Amino acid sequence: DLGKGPLIFSIAVASLVVALWCVAIRLYIRIQMMKKIQWDDRLLVIGTLFSIVAVAFNITMVSHGAGRHQNNLTTGEVAQILRFNTLFTAMHIPCVCLIKTSILIFVLRVQNSKWVAGLIYALLALTILVGLGTSIFIWFQCVPFDAVWNPLVKGKCISRKVYGKVGVFHGVIYSTLDLVLTMLPVIVLWNVQLKKRIKVGICFLLSLGLGATAFNIMRVVYHNQLASEDVTYDLWIIDVAAQMEQNICIVAACIPT
Repeated sequence: DLGKGPLIFSIAVASLVVALWCVAIRLYIRIQMMKKIQWDDRLLVIGTLFSIVAVAFNITMVSHGAGRHQNNLTTGEVAQILRFNTLFTAMHIPCVCLIKTSILIFVLRVQNSKWVAGLIYALLALTILVGLGTSIFIWFQCVPFDAVWNPLVKGKCISRKVYGKVGVFHGVIYSTLDLVLTMLPVIVLWNVQLKKRIKVGICFLLSLGLGATAFNIMRVVYHNQLASEDVTYDLWIIDVAAQMEQNICIVAACIPT
């Protein structure tokens, strides 16, 4: 019984393929038509590279039995699943941070309002601080790092309770940011000289960003599953939500192009 493994694999690969397709179209337009690459494009590409690495860790995790019930796995397989799940999370955090930063820089470039600019700078600072802080926390939650997944390694680790609170904090902040990032481009682009039907179409497409919010909230709600007695099976919903969140963010970032 492969459990939820095939589902995790399918969603990871399918969502990444769609994201890569959108990024390819954006880069084609920027390079071939506009003849110009901006900083938001560069950050988007770097964020996409993090997503690719995250998917690679995800696939490796599934190959070791992620999505299957823990009592059907060896101790070594469980350790490998936890290892690659931790590495996946370590890639997911900067990926989402970079994509959100890319969107904010894009909006900053096209807006013409001082109060919007001030708001964007504040959101940029918050996005980077939360992303950087959470990344540092992930990498240093245990010393040595191997102690996160290997019970044979003796080390000092932050309690799972604190880990859970940090995860919820990160999720709540970024869910709020998702909502703001969905609305900001709509507000700014609505004042740009475009036909109304084009504006409506752009706003509809940008609303896809709400999907990232929904999956982020789902990840927060089910975050306590990481402390489950059957973690190798129960982590599937958190993993799927994280995959969908990061790749929907990439798609949403490409839409204004």
